[in-house]
Amino acid sequence: MTSTPFLTEMLKKAPPPPKPRRGADSWQQVFIDLGTPLPVDYVAFINKYGSCQFASFLGIGDPRDSNESTYHQAWCDFGDRYRARKNEFPEFHPLAAWPDPGGFLGWGNDIDGNWYGWATEGEPNHWPTAVWGRQRRDEIIGHIPMTEFLSGWLSSPPKFNDLPDLSNEDDDTPNQITCTPW
Repeated sequence: MTSTPFLTEMLKKAPPPPKPRRGADSWQQVFIDLGTPLPVDYVAFINKYGSCQFASFLGIGDPRDSNESTYHQAWCDFGDRYRARKNEFPEFHPLAAWPDPGGFLGWGNDIDGNWYGWATEGEPNHWPTAVWGRQRRDEIIGHIPMTEFLSGWLSSPPKFNDLPDLSNEDDDTPNQITCTPW
């Protein structure tokens, strides 16, 4: 399994669930459906954590877990909704929508309705982390991998502006963030 320094940091801050929930589809099938591989650090994260949630606030899905539609189809549907909002309010929705070039492709969401993912520009391992916000504005957060973003968020205090501190959820285990199957 591939590992990254940020995934190693995350394992210390928030151990994966004892019995991770993983999808049954193959990574290869997901990549074929999308027409692109996904970033290596994300694949390593999902292989370790599966579909999970941090502090009952941030959920991250395994794209191999296709219930009614594929990951690709779900994001095409989200992309259609995003394009409709962008056409009506372009000043609030500056990102491209999946599957357009550079389109937003999500990997997780929070309880406030914000979606986190990538602006799929360039090579997958260099896709910038982005947010499609409900409570946050739509933007590219940074040209950083998903695991670097998560590791920064799981720091106390979080390394990124306007993110809640997930380390304060449990007084019995300060600075330990609970990760459960999702």
